[in-house]
Amino acid sequence: MTAAGLWALFVWIGRVSLLTAAERADALTWTRVVGSLLLGGALLLVAWRSPANAPAGWLLAGVAAWTILLWLPSLVTVWWREHGVGFRLVHTVLAVTSIGFGLLLGRLARRVLLPPR
Repeated sequence: MTAAGLWALFVWIGRVSLLTAAERADALTWTRVVGSLLLGGALLLVAWRSPANAPAGWLLAGVAAWTILLWLPSLVTVWWREHGVGFRLVHTVLAVTSIGFGLLLGRLARRVLLPPR
């Protein structure tokens, strides 16, 4: 959880510094950036407090869904549009790593919300 939270903050703080003028004026871009930063911070808070309860499980499930639903279309878009090889490789690494964290968080959420009987 800590690694996923730190990764989200690393990726999205870096993204803020790369916003174009058009992106700075776009509400959807800010929703993605601010939402991801807040969820990354929430993950760190939950990891620090370490509760394995239903609210933490729902947060993990939400972050997992947010991450996967945000990065899958982005990955397709990176390869669909005209971009250089370097851009595509960097964004593929970002997307695959983020999706991997999303899948791990989803698995952890499932363990918290649906403990074995």
